[in-house]
Amino acid sequence: MGEELEVLGVDPAALGIPASMTVAAALGLKWVAGPSLQAVGKAFGDWTDLRVRNLLRLGERVEKRAVASPGESSHVSPRLLHKVLEDGSWIEDDVAQEYLAGILVGSRTHDGADEDGVFMAHMVSNMTAAQLRLHHAFYAKLAIDAPDVEVGDSDVAERHAVWAPLEEVGRVIGRENAEMGAIMAASGLVQASLMRVRGIGEPRIFEPPGMFDRAPTRPTFVAVGTILGATLYALATSGAKYEAPAGSTFQEAWVQDSGTVPVGL
Repeated sequence: MGEELEVLGVDPAALGIPASMTVAAALGLKWVAGPSLQAVGKAFGDWTDLRVRNLLRLGERVEKRAVASPGESSHVSPRLLHKVLEDGSWIEDDVAQEYLAGILVGSRTHDGADEDGVFMAHMVSNMTAAQLRLHHAFYAKLAIDAPDVEVGDSDVAERHAVWAPLEEVGRVIGRENAEMGAIMAASGLVQASLMRVRGIGEPRIFEPPGMFDRAPTRPTFVAVGTILGATLYALATSGAKYEAPAGSTFQEAWVQDSGTVPVGL
């Protein structure tokens, strides 16, 4: 069960990686890629120890979600496979790897011609680990507290804003106890009036709300969902056996109207 890795020019043994660590990764790649593995072939240059280990972890994450298979003959497009394996082999963060694994799992079709996932994979590759962790925490909270909310309806989305103390954002993105400016810089956020925090960057994965009924008593993150952000989260968490990585969800957060500051803030 190593031919899948050999097709990509990967030789874990040459880097001292035991064969026992490659089985699940190989199964995952075979399940999700199908004939696309042959199409991309050895197009990835030198496989360093870091890249091989990241590739194996990515394959293992895919294999864990294989129960969601739409059919054994389904696979992703060669273009998407190349994009995910090339970028994913450089990515170590658990949330980022889960996102790429989910994009592969959710993009399998009978003919492997669907390339919608390429855009999503490009988004993930261009976001930092901190930005992805904030995105995950935001939409995971929204999925739990308001699973049926239509973020495409701006009025509905405004009534279901996600609120969290900025220190909670720091914890989620791995900047616990950091200063406010450092948390915002790492997350790709900027400060606005009333100590609220706006999301920046294109494309927008969430939007800043309007005015509040009062000023929060402590630095606060608040945003409303977007179709793009929700679509990315849904695809990234594809698979019945998806489990959120440890520390990637909010412990203290609220979902309520964007104009009404929660009592805890």
